Formats: sequence, structure tokens, C-alpha cells
Amino acid sequence: MELPSRSMRGLAGFAAFVLAATACRHPEHAVTLDLIEAFPATDSAGPTTQIRAGDRRAADNFLEGWSPPERGEDGQFIAWSNAPRASISFDAGPRPLETTVVLDCVVGEPSHVPAVFARLNGRPVGRFRLSPGAEQIRVALRAEQQVAGRNVLDLFVPGGHVSAERGEIPRHFGVRSLRFESEAARSPAAHVEGDRLVLTPGTTVTYFLRLPPDARLAFESGERTADRLRVAVQADERPERLAGTTRREPGHLTADLGPEAGAVARLALSADGTELALVRPRIEGRSVRPAAAAPRPTARASNVVLYVADTLRADRLGCLGYGRPTSPRLDAFARESIVFETAMAQASWTRPSTASILTGRYPAEHGARSLMSALRADLPTMATILAEAGYDTAAFVTNLNVAPRFGFDRGFAEYHYLEERDDRETVYVSAAELNAAAFPWLDARSDRPFFLYLHATDTHAPYRPPPGYAERFLPPDIHPTIGPRTPVLTLLERPTLATADNIALLGALYDGEVALLDEAFGALLDRLRAHGLDRSTLVVFVADHGEEFHDHGGFDHGRTLYQELVRVPLLMRLPGGAGARRVRALARQIDVLPTILAVLGLEPPKDLPGSTLLEAAVPAADETMMETQLGHPALVGVVAGRWKAVCGEARPGAERVELYDLVADPAERWNLASDRPVVVGYARQTAARLRRTRAPQEAAPDTTVIDPETERRLRALGYVDADAR
Repeated sequence: MELPSRSMRGLAGFAAFVLAATACRHPEHAVTLDLIEAFPATDSAGPTTQIRAGDRRAADNFLEGWSPPERGEDGQFIAWSNAPRASISFDAGPRPLETTVVLDCVVGEPSHVPAVFARLNGRPVGRFRLSPGAEQIRVALRAEQQVAGRNVLDLFVPGGHVSAERGEIPRHFGVRSLRFESEAARSPAAHVEGDRLVLTPGTTVTYFLRLPPDARLAFESGERTADRLRVAVQADERPERLAGTTRREPGHLTADLGPEAGAVARLALSADGTELALVRPRIEGRSVRPAAAAPRPTARASNVVLYVADTLRADRLGCLGYGRPTSPRLDAFARESIVFETAMAQASWTRPSTASILTGRYPAEHGARSLMSALRADLPTMATILAEAGYDTAAFVTNLNVAPRFGFDRGFAEYHYLEERDDRETVYVSAAELNAAAFPWLDARSDRPFFLYLHATDTHAPYRPPPGYAERFLPPDIHPTIGPRTPVLTLLERPTLATADNIALLGALYDGEVALLDEAFGALLDRLRAHGLDRSTLVVFVADHGEEFHDHGGFDHGRTLYQELVRVPLLMRLPGGAGARRVRALARQIDVLPTILAVLGLEPPKDLPGSTLLEAAVPAADETMMETQLGHPALVGVVAGRWKAVCGEARPGAERVELYDLVADPAERWNLASDRPVVVGYARQTAARLRRTRAPQEAAPDTTVIDPETERRLRALGYVDADAR
């Protein structure tokens, strides 16, 4: 099998790490993870020697109980303790040594800190008093009190809750730095030399990954490697286990990881005593499933209609569980379609998510991921592929973010961008007007196959449906205090007005727009049927992203990656309604392109990270990624099975991770990041790979795509200010 390029592999195999399925010395196992390829995202560290507040490298060390670092008068950053317990993590390396930690502390005026109690990994290690001003505190950490790898130092302040109860922001004491003194000098860092992973004394290389069935670590090395390599593995919520190495044949060694197979796990590799090199280190395991044959749909399509609904939440459609009658035409369409109940967007705003639909690639690959970037010119798109296959191609779109200037018109013989206007009541062209523009092109179709892309924006703010639409959904006996003209802008600018009644008004206006969109989509289906095209056309209905109605304290979209923004409707109707069913397993926007090509009997590009959704009732993937660079901080989301993690820099040098169990907590109310360190580590390494995987044309953003008029219009639509934040 031909491998994709290095940059493509780092992204396409991001979570399952399925980088290759090549023949190897043991053909019953497939190579599923190249540890050389995965090394740049690993935690590779010897013992911690210093932690400085405000240092990017200390992002993961300041845990709970700390305020964002502030620059003091002397220019040094200070992290203030603002809770009864403030926690700091550090690495003791593979073999803990007698260590003294020196805390550079600051206490403000007046001081409410009579004493601080220190605990290491839950066990008392000391008590010290602080006085106003700055001072250095030394705390001895005995070797037997430490554990190999990550340790947690908790600093407790008795009565530390008092100031918080008075409504003040507590500042018990501040820490500028911690210095760890031990007899051992810091060892050179572990590193990669060609196909060799070099482990230096005192360092540990930590991988977080999902282990396949029958997993094992395999590598080639010298005679004494088995005696000098420490392999520690820990699956989520299980104790750490030492996995011994076994010599299978001269120079070839393995370590059994079978007990952790199928789980998210931490794999820590360290050398005992001297430098050690592992040649071609990899994880081998049984394939999750055999390669599937090309799908054979029960009805072959000649034509494709792709209908993208802008800003449409999945949970506002009757066919996806909504209790209000917003979508009778879509509900009827769903009964003839394959309905993907758990479809995920690749971004929470229009440009990157729509680009993922049209290219089958994550935003880090297609490049259209920020306001200053356009779609990569060298990538095949749905339109270029179908145009080369002899299809007539046309697009009618109503959102500036998919305008030709951003590269979305490539491959289309006709591309009509129906512009927004500030003086238009709805700002955006309505879905009914979109139909009026597209129907003449549809009416003129001959016997040639066609691809028609429609992008409707009714459900995007400002939510101004015609009279009678919102009224259908307005709850009785509510008394909103905001007007219906600019409700989203009002609530964004005045968060204190986010009352239940005002949110109900916002929801009713939105539901009215959903109903308007539903009617227009129904009219499109009627037009296809009138021409007899419903019997030969694949119709795909999908949203680019959702919308937030104070679900997590905000409104609009693009700033977060919660489910209300990234769970989207995805419905596919094969010709004649063949194969209609509901699929609960994960589907992704990157799967839309390969699925459409499979239905048409066309080969997709070989290096696509997505896959066809029609190979079986359950799609192959149960992992995906999403991102947004629209607000601050930029966020990366990782979904792996039931887990969803969102990673972002809450402040310079400090990453925040939220972790949710989507099965037990689909509304994402309980952040489990502090309880599941292995899953969090896996998410962080996956996010790190995504951040480093940059499209070739993304190295320097193309600022030429934003001219003054485009910037003015983006600002009027609320995008430029959001990006600046």
C-alpha cells in the first residue's frame, strides 16, 4: 500500500493512528502506529528542574487553584493561589531521587495566610509560614514519597475560602517559580535519529494512544536491550503495569500490550542506566476490521444535489428529536433517507466546515481555517472531481465565507454568490430567493449528469422571519425585554439580559427561520420530482455548523466547540429512497465527499482521511476532530468513542482542557478532565499533532484575500471583531 506524505499521515491517522497496513515480519499483524512519526507530539522529559509562572512550557504544571499569571512590577509573572488547595505537577523522571523544591513566593498586603500545608501525591511533606513580601521556601521531597513520572504537589491554605465568601477574588499567596534541586544533572533529551528512537538516561518518552486488538510494542535493537528498557503502560482508570520485553528472534523484540488492547492508554518508555536506541519502534496489532469492498448502493445515482444549511442545529429538526413542528418537509425527506443521528462538523463556523464538506479533509489540510486564509488551490474538491468526470457543475451560495475570493468556485462551471446587503431586512438572501436563482439552471438540464451545490443562510442571525413564522413557536405567557430586530447582537453586548424569556424569544425567531428554510428545501424537492430527477439524483442535506442559545453561557457560533455547535444534521436520499434507515454511529463532514463519490461509482482521492458511510450500517470511524480559530482562544476538539475533549490556550502558556462523556453527559455539563488524566493526555497529543499539521500554503496566511470591502462586510456580519478577540 502506498503511504501518504508525512504531513498527511500526521493528520489522516490522528487518533486511530492507522498510518499503514504494510506487510511486515509478522504478517498476522498490521503496523498501526509508527512511534517515530508520532514522537513530535509526545511528552518527552527527564526530571523537572524548574517551573516558571507564565512560561509556555509550564502550561500543564499549574493545575487547580491558580489565577492566570500576572506580570509583577519587577517584570516577573506571578500565579496567585485563589482556592483552599492549589496544585502543581512535576516530573520525577523514571527513578525519583532525593529532591528539594524551592518555591519563590509572594504574599500581598494584607496577608490572610498564617500557614501553608504541603502534600505530595496526597501525603504530608511539610508546613511553612509566609509573611508579607517575597521569600523563598524550601520543601524536602524524599525519594520514597515520589513516583516515577508525574507527581502532584498540593498546597493547602487553612480557611482559604473566607475571602471568596465575601465576594472578593481570593489571593492567598503567589508563586513566581519553583526550582527542583537534586544530585542528578538533567540528562540530554530523548530524540529521533532517522528510524531510531534514542532514549537517554533519566528521560521518559510518553505516548498516549488507542491500542488496537492484540497490541504489542515491537522494535529492533541490540542484545542487551531487553534488560535495559522499561516499558510502562496504563489504560484509562487502571493501575500502571510494567510490560516486559520478549526476544522473538535475533534483534527483534516485543512487549505485550494485550491487557490494555482497545483502550486509551499511556505508554512510557525509559532507559535504565545508559543511552538506548530503539530501531523502527512501532505498535503492532490486529486490524480493527478488514478492508471493505467498494459499496454497491441499491440504486445508482446520476446526479448530485448538495444542500448546505448554514447555522442549523441538529436538535431543531423533528426528524432528530425536536418537539416543535419546524421541519415537516425535512421530516418527510428523512423517512426516505439515510439519517445520520450523530454527525459532527469539522469546525463551528462556515468557511472551514464547508471546505471540509467539499474536500473531505480537516481544516489543517484544506487551509481555509481563519479569516485570512482561502481554500488550498492544489487540492481536488467535489466540484473539480465531478467536472473531470463529465458532470455539469453549478453553485448558488448566500454566505460571504464561501465566496469565490476564498477559492470555493474551483471546478464549478457556474458559481453564483448572492451577496448579503446591510439594507436588506434579512441581510442574507432567503432560501426562497436562492431557489429562484437556481431553478432556471436546474430546469435547463439535459441528459448530462450534474452536480448542484446550494448554500442557504436563513438560519443565521439576525433571525428575521416573515410575519407569522416566529409566532408559531413563541411560548405563551413570556415577557421578553429585548426587541426582535437584533436579539443576538443585544444579548452578546449585554449578557445580563440573557433571561429565560429573552432566550425563548430568540429561539422562536430561530425556529421561524428553520420553518422558512424547510419550506424552501421542500420546494426544491418538488422541482426535482417535477422533472423526474428524483429517480436519478442523490440529495444530500447537511449543515455547516450549529448555533448556541446560552447552552454554555454564550450565543452565536465560532467561539466554542460544544455539541450545539458541532452536531449537525446529515441526511442522504438515494434515488427513489432506496436503503432508507437511521444510523446512530458517528458520521463526519469529511465523510460526505467519499460517500458521494462511492454512490456515483467514482474513486475518491487516495489520501482522504474520511471514508464512505455506506459500506455498512455502522461507519468505520468512531473518532474525529474539529477546530475553530475564529475567537480567542483557538480551540481543537477531539472525539474518541464516548469521549470528547476540547483543548485551548486559556491564557498565554496555559492550556485548558475540557473532557466530557457524551454517552452519560450529552449536554456537556460535567468536565471530567481532572478525573481522566490518560484520556486528557491522549487528547492533548492529538491536538498537538493537529496544531503542527499545517497546509503548505498556510505557513504564511494569505492576507491578499481580504480587501478593504471584504473586511468591512465581514465586520458588519460580526466576524472580524470575533477574530480579533
